[in-house]
Amino acid sequence: SSRFDQAISSLLSARLLLQRLDQAMAIHHVQRRSTKTAMTRKTVGKVAGGKSLARASGGAQKKPGSGKGVEKTKAVTGMTTEQWRKLQVGMPEKWPAPAYMEGPREGRSHTSYRDETYEVVTRWSAETKIRYRPHAKAPGSKSHVRYEEYSQARTVAEALKLGSFPADWCWDYERGFIKVLGPVREEPLDI
Repeated sequence: SSRFDQAISSLLSARLLLQRLDQAMAIHHVQRRSTKTAMTRKTVGKVAGGKSLARASGGAQKKPGSGKGVEKTKAVTGMTTEQWRKLQVGMPEKWPAPAYMEGPREGRSHTSYRDETYEVVTRWSAETKIRYRPHAKAPGSKSHVRYEEYSQARTVAEALKLGSFPADWCWDYERGFIKVLGPVREEPLDI
Protein backbone atom coordinates (compact mmCIF):
# COMPACT_ATOMS: atom_id res chain seq x y z
CA SER A 1 0.00 0.00 0.00
CA SER A 2 2.90 2.41 0.63
CA ARG A 3 4.04 1.87 -2.97
CA PHE A 4 0.55 2.81 -4.11
CA ASP A 5 0.55 5.92 -1.88
CA GLN A 6 3.91 6.94 -3.34
CA ALA A 7 2.54 6.44 -6.86
CA ILE A 8 -0.51 8.62 -6.15
CA SER A 9 1.67 11.24 -4.47
CA SER A 10 3.94 11.38 -7.53
CA LEU A 11 0.88 11.62 -9.79
CA LEU A 12 -0.45 14.60 -7.86
CA SER A 13 2.98 16.26 -7.87
CA ALA A 14 3.17 15.69 -11.61
CA ARG A 15 -0.30 17.21 -11.97
CA LEU A 16 0.80 20.43 -10.26
CA LEU A 17 3.95 20.54 -12.35
CA LEU A 18 1.98 19.98 -15.56
CA GLN A 19 -0.53 22.69 -14.65
CA ARG A 20 2.34 25.17 -14.19
CA LEU A 21 3.94 23.95 -17.41
CA ASP A 22 0.63 24.36 -19.27
CA GLN A 23 0.37 27.95 -18.04
CA ALA A 24 3.93 28.71 -19.12
CA MET A 25 3.39 27.02 -22.49
CA ALA A 26 0.22 29.03 -23.11
CA ILE A 27 2.10 32.28 -22.48
CA HIS A 28 5.01 31.11 -24.65
CA HIS A 29 2.65 29.98 -27.42
CA VAL A 30 1.00 33.39 -27.63
CA GLN A 31 4.38 35.14 -27.71
CA ARG A 32 5.79 32.67 -30.23
CA ARG A 33 2.76 32.92 -32.51
CA SER A 34 3.11 36.69 -32.86
CA THR A 35 6.87 36.37 -33.51
CA LYS A 36 6.36 33.51 -35.97
CA THR A 37 3.69 35.46 -37.89
CA ALA A 38 6.03 38.43 -38.27
CA MET A 39 8.91 36.19 -39.40
CA THR A 40 6.71 34.31 -41.88
CA ARG A 41 5.61 37.53 -43.53
CA LYS A 42 9.23 38.59 -44.00
CA THR A 43 10.54 35.26 -45.34
CA VAL A 44 7.70 34.22 -47.66
CA GLY A 45 8.45 37.07 -50.02
CA LYS A 46 12.14 36.05 -50.18
CA VAL A 47 11.45 32.49 -51.32
CA ALA A 48 11.03 31.89 -55.04
CA GLY A 49 7.44 31.63 -56.20
CA GLY A 50 6.02 32.48 -52.79
CA LYS A 51 6.56 28.91 -51.50
CA SER A 52 7.19 28.40 -47.83
CA LEU A 53 10.77 27.80 -46.67
CA ALA A 54 10.02 24.14 -45.91
CA ARG A 55 8.63 23.54 -49.40
CA ALA A 56 11.43 25.45 -51.10
CA SER A 57 14.05 23.35 -49.35
CA GLY A 58 12.44 20.09 -50.41
CA GLY A 59 10.11 19.50 -47.47
CA ALA A 60 10.20 19.76 -43.72
CA GLN A 61 13.15 18.21 -41.92
CA LYS A 62 12.32 15.27 -39.68
CA LYS A 63 14.10 14.37 -36.49
CA PRO A 64 16.01 11.12 -36.75
CA GLY A 65 14.38 8.29 -34.78
CA SER A 66 16.36 6.43 -32.16
CA GLY A 67 15.49 2.96 -33.42
CA LYS A 68 16.51 1.59 -30.02
CA GLY A 69 14.34 -1.29 -28.98
CA VAL A 70 12.36 -1.45 -32.23
CA GLU A 71 13.67 -4.86 -33.21
CA LYS A 72 13.20 -6.18 -29.68
CA THR A 73 9.67 -4.81 -29.59
CA LYS A 74 8.75 -6.40 -32.90
CA ALA A 75 10.19 -9.73 -31.76
CA VAL A 76 8.12 -9.72 -28.55
CA THR A 77 4.85 -8.73 -30.23
CA GLY A 78 2.75 -11.80 -30.84
CA MET A 79 0.32 -10.38 -33.38
CA THR A 80 0.36 -8.51 -36.66
CA THR A 81 -1.14 -5.08 -37.16
CA GLU A 82 -3.86 -6.64 -39.30
CA GLN A 83 -4.79 -9.10 -36.54
CA TRP A 84 -4.83 -6.23 -34.04
CA ARG A 85 -7.11 -4.12 -36.27
CA LYS A 86 -9.62 -6.99 -36.46
CA LEU A 87 -9.64 -7.19 -32.65
CA GLN A 88 -10.42 -3.46 -32.43
CA VAL A 89 -13.76 -3.77 -34.24
CA GLY A 90 -16.52 -2.77 -31.83
CA MET A 91 -14.13 -1.94 -28.99
CA PRO A 92 -14.86 1.81 -28.81
CA GLU A 93 -18.53 0.96 -28.16
CA LYS A 94 -17.71 -1.70 -25.55
CA TRP A 95 -14.97 0.41 -23.92
CA PRO A 96 -16.01 4.07 -24.36
CA ALA A 97 -13.89 6.99 -23.25
CA PRO A 98 -15.40 9.13 -20.47
CA ALA A 99 -18.05 11.56 -21.71
CA TYR A 100 -16.00 14.59 -20.62
CA MET A 101 -13.33 13.65 -23.19
CA GLU A 102 -15.68 14.66 -26.04
CA GLY A 103 -15.48 18.36 -25.17
CA PRO A 104 -12.80 20.72 -26.46
CA ARG A 105 -9.73 21.62 -24.40
CA GLU A 106 -9.47 25.36 -24.19
CA GLY A 107 -6.11 26.77 -23.14
CA ARG A 108 -4.54 23.40 -22.33
CA SER A 109 -2.01 21.23 -24.07
CA HIS A 110 -3.41 18.13 -25.80
CA THR A 111 -0.89 16.02 -23.88
CA SER A 112 -1.95 17.11 -20.38
CA TYR A 113 -4.56 15.11 -18.53
CA ARG A 114 -7.88 16.59 -17.60
CA ASP A 115 -8.74 17.57 -14.05
CA GLU A 116 -11.67 15.14 -14.14
CA THR A 117 -9.23 12.30 -14.78
CA TYR A 118 -7.12 13.20 -11.76
CA GLU A 119 -10.29 13.32 -9.66
CA VAL A 120 -11.20 9.79 -10.76
CA VAL A 121 -7.74 8.24 -10.52
CA THR A 122 -6.98 9.72 -7.10
CA ARG A 123 -10.10 8.05 -5.72
CA TRP A 124 -8.62 4.63 -6.42
CA SER A 125 -6.91 2.57 -3.74
CA ALA A 126 -4.51 -0.36 -4.03
CA GLU A 127 -7.53 -2.69 -3.70
CA THR A 128 -9.61 -1.00 -6.41
CA LYS A 129 -10.62 -3.63 -8.94
CA ILE A 130 -10.04 -2.72 -12.57
CA ARG A 131 -10.28 -4.33 -16.00
CA TYR A 132 -8.18 -3.38 -18.98
CA ARG A 133 -9.43 -3.40 -22.53
CA PRO A 134 -7.81 -6.36 -24.30
CA HIS A 135 -5.05 -5.49 -26.79
CA ALA A 136 -5.79 -1.76 -26.71
CA LYS A 137 -2.40 -0.60 -27.98
CA ALA A 138 -1.01 -1.23 -31.46
CA PRO A 139 1.58 -3.98 -31.91
CA GLY A 140 5.11 -2.98 -32.80
CA SER A 141 5.27 -0.20 -30.23
CA LYS A 142 6.99 -0.22 -26.86
CA SER A 143 3.74 0.80 -25.19
CA HIS A 144 2.07 -2.31 -26.66
CA VAL A 145 4.57 -4.61 -24.97
CA ARG A 146 4.19 -2.86 -21.60
CA TYR A 147 0.40 -2.70 -21.92
CA GLU A 148 0.14 -6.41 -22.69
CA GLU A 149 1.99 -7.10 -19.44
CA TYR A 150 0.22 -4.74 -17.05
CA SER A 151 -3.22 -5.18 -18.61
CA GLN A 152 -3.39 -8.61 -16.95
CA ALA A 153 -3.81 -6.87 -13.58
CA ARG A 154 -7.11 -7.13 -11.74
CA THR A 155 -6.38 -4.47 -9.11
CA VAL A 156 -4.53 -1.16 -9.09
CA ALA A 157 -1.80 -2.68 -6.87
CA GLU A 158 -1.29 -5.54 -9.36
CA ALA A 159 -1.03 -3.02 -12.21
CA LEU A 160 1.82 -1.29 -10.38
CA LYS A 161 3.58 -4.60 -9.79
CA LEU A 162 3.22 -5.53 -13.47
CA GLY A 163 4.87 -2.32 -14.66
CA SER A 164 2.14 0.28 -14.98
CA PHE A 165 2.93 3.88 -14.05
CA PRO A 166 0.39 6.32 -12.58
CA ALA A 167 0.55 8.33 -15.81
CA ASP A 168 -0.49 5.16 -17.66
CA TRP A 169 -3.68 5.10 -15.60
CA CYS A 170 -4.52 8.64 -16.71
CA TRP A 171 -3.73 7.95 -20.36
CA ASP A 172 -5.59 4.66 -20.42
CA TYR A 173 -8.59 5.95 -18.48
CA GLU A 174 -9.04 8.95 -20.79
CA ARG A 175 -9.10 6.62 -23.79
CA GLY A 176 -11.50 4.09 -22.30
CA PHE A 177 -8.87 1.38 -21.84
CA ILE A 178 -9.72 0.88 -18.13
CA LYS A 179 -13.00 0.01 -16.45
CA VAL A 180 -13.15 0.66 -12.72
CA LEU A 181 -15.15 -1.90 -10.78
CA GLY A 182 -14.49 -0.50 -7.27
CA PRO A 183 -14.20 0.06 -4.43
CA VAL A 184 -13.09 3.69 -4.65
CA ARG A 185 -12.65 6.46 -2.08
CA GLU A 186 -15.52 8.90 -1.56
CA GLU A 187 -13.15 11.86 -1.99
CA PRO A 188 -10.04 12.17 -4.17
CA LEU A 189 -6.69 12.29 -2.43
CA ASP A 190 -5.22 15.75 -2.15
CA ILE A 191 -1.60 15.74 -1.04
